[in-house]
Amino acid sequence: MIVLMSLMILFFLIFGLIGYYIMEIGILKDLSIGIIILGLGMFGLLKAAIEMFENHRIDKNKAAN
Repeated sequence: MIVLMSLMILFFLIFGLIGYYIMEIGILKDLSIGIIILGLGMFGLLKAAIEMFENHRIDKNKAAN
């Protein structure tokens, strides 16, 4: 799941950057900026997923008890 989220972030960032530098039309350039922002915003979601994974690990919880 975390690998899939990382690949999605990478895809959004690459797709957005390529679109931003290639497009000449204003609306498509704005859409590319939005895709870049979406990719950057997903970093927070990825961080939360990693923290949830670390807090709910079975081997970590058994060692603490």
